[in-house]
Amino acid sequence: FRSHLEGTAPEMWSQSGGKIDGFVCSSGTGGTISGCSQFLKAVNPSCQIYLIDAPGSGYRPYLLGGDVNTQMVMGEPVDFIERSPGSSINEGIGIGRLTHNFKQARIDGVFAGPDAETVEMA
Repeated sequence: FRSHLEGTAPEMWSQSGGKIDGFVCSSGTGGTISGCSQFLKAVNPSCQIYLIDAPGSGYRPYLLGGDVNTQMVMGEPVDFIERSPGSSINEGIGIGRLTHNFKQARIDGVFAGPDAETVEMA
């Protein structure tokens, strides 16, 4: 968290000439999105922060009003007993527990990010 708050985000802000209106990333333990979102919201309160959440992760359901043990069915959060936490093929992304780091993030919205799309974009 701290390295992104004091390093990554200020570097992005500086290199962009202070012109960042939005930030999108995925999350594992939450350090990147929480550190970057805290910094960016401090220097530009209207900056929009979005999470791209991996399949099997608990963050998207949590942000949509459920908890990390909730899955989405037909757009609605529902408790789901059999779930595969952290099932993304992207290393370190999409965990099945809520971390202290992630709780500090200032997120405006969340999208589902299927593995196939993330591989294609990379």
